[in-house]
Amino acid sequence: MKDIDIKELGIKIRQKKLRKPQLGYFNPKTLTIVINSEQSEALKHSTLIHEFIHAVDYQLQDTKVSKRPIPHKTIEHLAPNLLTLFSLAGFWRGISKKQVWKFFTGLEETQKK
Repeated sequence: MKDIDIKELGIKIRQKKLRKPQLGYFNPKTLTIVINSEQSEALKHSTLIHEFIHAVDYQLQDTKVSKRPIPHKTIEHLAPNLLTLFSLAGFWRGISKKQVWKFFTGLEETQKK
C-alpha cells in the first residue's frame, strides 16, 4: 500500500509506524487517514476501510445528514466484511483474494473464541 491523495474527497492517506496496538486513525482537522505501516497488507487494507467509514461518518455529521456517530463496534465489524466483499467481487485492488480470504477466515476464527 502506498501513500495517496484522494483530491475529490480532500482526503490524504499516509502510512507511518504507530505505537501498538494502534492500527490507524482519521484526523478530521487535516482530513488525513494514517495507517500503521507495521501491520500485514490485509490488515492495512481493512484498517483503511475502517478509517474511511470514520471519514464518511464525520462528513455526514458535519453536513448535518446524520446526528449521531456510527457506533465504533459497528465499524469494527463492517470493515473486514466490506474488504472481503469488495475484494472477492473484484472491486478492491492492491491485495490478492487469497490474502483477503486468509485474513477474513482467521478473523472469523478469532471472533468465535
